[in-house]
Amino acid sequence: MTKNHGNENRLKSKGTLRRFLSEACKGAFTRESIARKLGMTEGEVDLVLSILVSHGFILEETLNCAPSLCSKCFLRETCYSNVKKGYVKFYRITEKGRRILEENEKTGLE
Repeated sequence: MTKNHGNENRLKSKGTLRRFLSEACKGAFTRESIARKLGMTEGEVDLVLSILVSHGFILEETLNCAPSLCSKCFLRETCYSNVKKGYVKFYRITEKGRRILEENEKTGLE
Protein backbone atom coordinates (compact mmCIF):
# COMPACT_ATOMS: atom_id res chain seq x y z
CA MET A 1 0.00 0.00 0.00
CA THR A 2 1.36 3.40 -0.94
CA LYS A 3 1.59 6.23 1.51
CA ASN A 4 -1.26 8.11 -0.20
CA HIS A 5 -3.58 5.11 0.05
CA GLY A 6 -2.88 4.94 3.77
CA ASN A 7 -3.73 8.61 4.12
CA GLU A 8 -6.91 8.13 2.08
CA ASN A 9 -8.02 5.32 4.39
CA ARG A 10 -7.25 7.42 7.47
CA LEU A 11 -9.22 10.35 6.08
CA LYS A 12 -12.19 8.19 5.13
CA SER A 13 -12.29 6.41 8.48
CA LYS A 14 -12.57 9.71 10.34
CA GLY A 15 -15.45 10.97 8.20
CA THR A 16 -13.24 13.69 6.74
CA LEU A 17 -14.67 13.35 3.25
CA ARG A 18 -18.20 13.74 4.59
CA ARG A 19 -17.24 16.79 6.71
CA PHE A 20 -15.44 18.27 3.73
CA LEU A 21 -18.46 17.84 1.43
CA SER A 22 -20.77 19.20 4.13
CA GLU A 23 -18.66 22.34 4.38
CA ALA A 24 -18.49 22.60 0.58
CA CYS A 25 -22.31 22.66 0.45
CA LYS A 26 -22.17 26.09 2.10
CA GLY A 27 -20.66 27.69 -1.02
CA ALA A 28 -17.51 28.26 -3.01
CA PHE A 29 -14.26 28.02 -1.06
CA THR A 30 -10.50 28.21 -1.39
CA ARG A 31 -8.17 25.52 -0.08
CA GLU A 32 -6.92 27.93 2.58
CA SER A 33 -10.42 28.77 3.81
CA ILE A 34 -11.56 25.17 4.13
CA ALA A 35 -8.30 24.23 5.86
CA ARG A 36 -9.00 26.88 8.50
CA LYS A 37 -12.66 25.92 8.92
CA LEU A 38 -11.95 22.19 9.28
CA GLY A 39 -8.70 22.49 11.24
CA MET A 40 -6.72 20.68 8.56
CA THR A 41 -3.30 21.31 7.11
CA GLU A 42 -3.12 22.49 3.52
CA GLY A 43 -1.44 19.17 2.68
CA GLU A 44 -4.44 17.26 4.06
CA VAL A 45 -6.78 19.55 2.12
CA ASP A 46 -4.80 18.93 -1.07
CA LEU A 47 -5.17 15.17 -0.57
CA VAL A 48 -8.92 15.41 0.06
CA LEU A 49 -9.37 17.74 -2.92
CA SER A 50 -7.46 15.36 -5.19
CA ILE A 51 -9.80 12.53 -4.18
CA LEU A 52 -13.02 14.55 -4.47
CA VAL A 53 -12.07 16.30 -7.73
CA SER A 54 -10.98 13.03 -9.36
CA HIS A 55 -14.36 11.46 -8.48
CA GLY A 56 -16.32 14.47 -9.75
CA PHE A 57 -17.66 15.50 -6.33
CA ILE A 58 -15.83 18.86 -6.31
CA LEU A 59 -15.10 21.19 -9.24
CA GLU A 60 -11.90 23.25 -9.36
CA GLU A 61 -12.20 26.68 -10.99
CA THR A 62 -9.89 29.65 -11.49
CA LEU A 63 -10.84 33.29 -11.03
CA ASN A 64 -8.71 36.05 -12.53
CA CYS A 65 -8.33 38.75 -9.95
CA ALA A 66 -6.42 41.73 -8.64
CA PRO A 67 -6.22 43.30 -5.17
CA SER A 68 -8.38 46.22 -6.36
CA LEU A 69 -11.26 43.79 -7.04
CA CYS A 70 -11.32 42.09 -3.62
CA SER A 71 -14.08 44.25 -2.13
CA LYS A 72 -16.52 43.15 -4.86
CA CYS A 73 -15.45 39.51 -5.13
CA PHE A 74 -17.84 36.72 -4.14
CA LEU A 75 -14.92 34.97 -2.41
CA ARG A 76 -13.99 38.00 -0.27
CA GLU A 77 -15.13 36.34 2.99
CA THR A 78 -13.20 33.13 2.40
CA CYS A 79 -10.22 34.05 0.23
CA TYR A 80 -6.86 33.97 1.97
CA SER A 81 -4.91 33.68 -1.27
CA ASN A 82 -2.09 35.86 -2.43
CA VAL A 83 -3.87 37.69 -5.25
CA LYS A 84 -0.63 39.22 -6.48
CA LYS A 85 -0.27 36.19 -8.73
CA GLY A 86 -3.35 37.39 -10.65
CA TYR A 87 -5.70 34.49 -10.01
CA VAL A 88 -7.31 32.44 -7.25
CA LYS A 89 -8.20 28.77 -7.43
CA PHE A 90 -11.50 28.00 -5.80
CA TYR A 91 -13.74 24.99 -5.50
CA ARG A 92 -17.45 24.19 -5.56
CA ILE A 93 -19.41 21.06 -4.80
CA THR A 94 -21.03 19.41 -7.83
CA GLU A 95 -24.50 17.92 -8.03
CA LYS A 96 -22.83 14.51 -7.90
CA GLY A 97 -21.13 15.59 -4.66
CA ARG A 98 -24.43 16.76 -3.18
CA ARG A 99 -26.11 13.46 -4.11
CA ILE A 100 -23.37 11.29 -2.59
CA LEU A 101 -23.45 13.36 0.59
CA GLU A 102 -27.24 12.98 0.87
CA GLU A 103 -27.11 9.24 0.09
CA ASN A 104 -24.43 8.64 2.69
CA GLU A 105 -25.69 10.99 5.38
CA LYS A 106 -26.56 8.14 7.74
CA THR A 107 -23.92 5.57 6.78
CA GLY A 108 -20.89 7.77 6.06
CA LEU A 109 -18.63 7.86 3.02
CA GLU A 110 -16.67 4.70 2.43
